[in-house]
Amino acid sequence: AFSHKMELLSPDLAEMNVPLFSMGASARWDDRPKLDEEYQQHWRRSLGKTMSHYKKSVWKYKAESIVGPRVFWVCMTSQWIHTRRSTIFDTFTLAVCFGTFLLFFLASGEIPAEQTSRLKDLTQDFHGLCTFLLGFYMNTCLGRWWAIRADGIGGLWGQIDDLTMLLGCYFPRNDAADRAVHERFLRWGVLSHELIYKQVQECSDFSDLVQRGLLLEEERLVLQPLASQHLCSLPQVVWCWQVSFVGHLAYGDPAQGGSRLPHPVTVMPQLMGLCMKARDSIGLLFTYTESQVPMRYLQVISIIVWTHNFIQCLNSAVTISNAWLRDEPADIAVELIFLIAYPMVYLALLRVGAGMLCPLQDKNDVDLPHGAFSYWMLRENRSFSEASCLPRGPPYGKPPLWKAPTGERPSDM
Repeated sequence: AFSHKMELLSPDLAEMNVPLFSMGASARWDDRPKLDEEYQQHWRRSLGKTMSHYKKSVWKYKAESIVGPRVFWVCMTSQWIHTRRSTIFDTFTLAVCFGTFLLFFLASGEIPAEQTSRLKDLTQDFHGLCTFLLGFYMNTCLGRWWAIRADGIGGLWGQIDDLTMLLGCYFPRNDAADRAVHERFLRWGVLSHELIYKQVQECSDFSDLVQRGLLLEEERLVLQPLASQHLCSLPQVVWCWQVSFVGHLAYGDPAQGGSRLPHPVTVMPQLMGLCMKARDSIGLLFTYTESQVPMRYLQVISIIVWTHNFIQCLNSAVTISNAWLRDEPADIAVELIFLIAYPMVYLALLRVGAGMLCPLQDKNDVDLPHGAFSYWMLRENRSFSEASCLPRGPPYGKPPLWKAPTGERPSDM
């Protein structure tokens, strides 16, 4: 069972007026345990322990159950591709087409065997062609999906983790100033992750981010005018803030919390390098979302699959019509299996592949539960800070307490 109990880092942190992530912008540190309560409200399991959900998205699943007979139970849930409206409409279209052909051939009488054999040969040719093309198509779609997940989101997540690890070394004190540095970097990192979905879905409403505490009102006023600019990448803008904040920590005004970064000549480029790698991961992700596979490629595959489906309906209507007139119920049953199986499989592959080409566009996508990702980014990185900073860590003793730099800029030295 999942256990999501989170403890406060220190009682004195309640005195900090730092916004918290899943709470409102005015939330205080003593409200922190409610994060776990919020996650528990949206996290659930279904089909026993086969799948874990966060809201409407699948968070995790047991592969052993999915590939076993229990997969037919999964087909009865909303995660099954044929429960989507688009696929239901496709099925209805084919059903109407088949019914029209069947009524026509029943009224026309029995079709000669010479004509039905030619139609069956054409149907079998399309079977092989669709199977061949959809194999390459699914390989392309799955490769793009994995690159978005592993190199885009995973790359961003990894850079946030690395940044938090280094901050735990450079700002290890158990005081409000060091904790504020940790939280700002982490909050902005998770904010950039949430803004990725906002940009891909062309959503310029940031009120939910403000309510959850990921975005401050003064920051929203900076981002909101940029949201209307088509070529502006707000997630990458946030990492410009991160780089600027690193510079402030290195050589900024000490009265405003600047000039506190130890060994700024070497540490500042190190932290900036991680920020630029995180921005690069976002840029790579947008390369896949903004640069689609050629439309003609997808169009040709779609036309071939739908042509096959109509020919399959035609062939099945002829076969079932002849079998009905001959009173051969076994042939009718066998042909109905062909009529259902081939179009269902090909349409499922076509639709699943199209969803994987840009999974971030679907607000209810079952593959990328970004709300759960954001929660685990927060929880994971806060565990880094808690274990490596005072008062709880590190295990070897007190962490290094760096001597504060003089605050002189390179030009002043």
